[in-house]
Amino acid sequence: SRYIWALVFGPDGRLYAGTGDDGKIWRIEGPGRGEVYYETGQTHVTCLAFDREGRLLAGTEPNGIVYRITAKDKAFALYDANLPEIRRLAVAPDGSIYVAAMGGSLLKRPQTGVSPTPGSVSTQPQASATTTVAVSEAMQAGVEVKPPA
Repeated sequence: SRYIWALVFGPDGRLYAGTGDDGKIWRIEGPGRGEVYYETGQTHVTCLAFDREGRLLAGTEPNGIVYRITAKDKAFALYDANLPEIRRLAVAPDGSIYVAAMGGSLLKRPQTGVSPTPGSVSTQPQASATTTVAVSEAMQAGVEVKPPA
């Protein structure tokens, strides 16, 4: 891989690396011992975290997708941002997942003036090119995403 964008140790004691130009996540077990854990089909895996159940979360670029990887080569799309890059993931003690996305302008989207309902994804309109959302439990059911053939 050309770039390593993210590193995180898992509850299993292994090191996970998010890479780019190839959008792969590597699971590293020791010196010279590693394997591709998941291929996102994206260009970059920009951030990694573990949810409170110990499942790997990955943010990507250029399509701004957050994946939950439940096993080798098995993932679900938790969130598809309207911005191209997921920059940071944070997991709260109650299990909420916070996502920071960037790379576009929120000012170009029409403002509806409707407040988000509880359990929905919420964004705060602002002049910057970043936004933060909370992924609700209902959204965490996800859609299975298969790695590219």
